[in-house]
Amino acid sequence: MLYILINDFAQMIKSKFKIFIFFYITIFISLIFELFLNIESYDVFLSLMGFKIIKNGILFILFYILNVFISLFIAYSLFSYDFKNSLDNIFLRISPKKWLFYKCISCFIFTILFRFILFLFITMFLFIFSKYINISLILLFLKNVSYILFIQLSFVLLIYSFQSRKYTLFSLISVFILFCSKILIFSINFWWIYILFDFLLIILLMFVYKNNFTNLFERYGD
Repeated sequence: MLYILINDFAQMIKSKFKIFIFFYITIFISLIFELFLNIESYDVFLSLMGFKIIKNGILFILFYILNVFISLFIAYSLFSYDFKNSLDNIFLRISPKKWLFYKCISCFIFTILFRFILFLFITMFLFIFSKYINISLILLFLKNVSYILFIQLSFVLLIYSFQSRKYTLFSLISVFILFCSKILIFSINFWWIYILFDFLLIILLMFVYKNNFTNLFERYGD
């Protein structure tokens, strides 16, 4: 397990470093832009952490899409790297079931670290530029991580599901739930349900992966 985690982190930093730096630079430019427009600091935080689109306009839509895209990009990179680069020996030392479980852990840890850096980056500059600090932002960070993990695991589940015809309907239902579920993230009483969703998605992902493993192996082995 430790080897997989170290290898995942190494390959993500080595091969995707420029993309992550570009993301953080873009967030910084966006932060300055939103503060220049005199947008409330709390709304700036929500916008740049990818909670919601705070204003109608293409730039604010792009800010939101960028957050979603980078999260899905991380998940896809982690789950596809071994299939693309180590297919010949990937399962010589570990079972497919354990491999998927360890990948979920890698995605969990890397996402938390990535979002925490983003969280510190935004809150630090909000304090510097507008003297804004609020303890409730920590709760928002936890909400953000739980939701990001939810869409990441849903995304991977959809990819695996669409590769098997018998899970097509299940995939479409998952897409519908994914887009409708965002309203829970701001609920004080129910946001934590995403944590339960994350565990449920891991179970579903392992089930679909187990029943679709042969197709995946043949697909990437061609």
